[in-house]
Amino acid sequence: MSHLSERTCVGCRKKRQKKELLRIGRTKDEAIFVDEKQKMNGRGLYICKKIECWKKGKKKLVKALRVKIKEDAIFKIEKEITTILEESNG
Repeated sequence: MSHLSERTCVGCRKKRQKKELLRIGRTKDEAIFVDEKQKMNGRGLYICKKIECWKKGKKKLVKALRVKIKEDAIFKIEKEITTILEESNG
């Protein structure tokens, strides 16, 4: 029997299988990025592949990743996530 990893979406707070979520990670030098393969080391958070969850979850980035995030970094991540969501839903 295989173990399925579950994570909680920071937007809607629902538990889902890890593979159903997007991971946003933070490096040691405090850069944030979308970790599509979910393999990078470091702090991270998970968000459902829904724009509503991103809108709720982006407010929690600073606390969850324990880092100060510049507005342009949030814009860059948001653009990348929007592209990923459009590809997965389209």
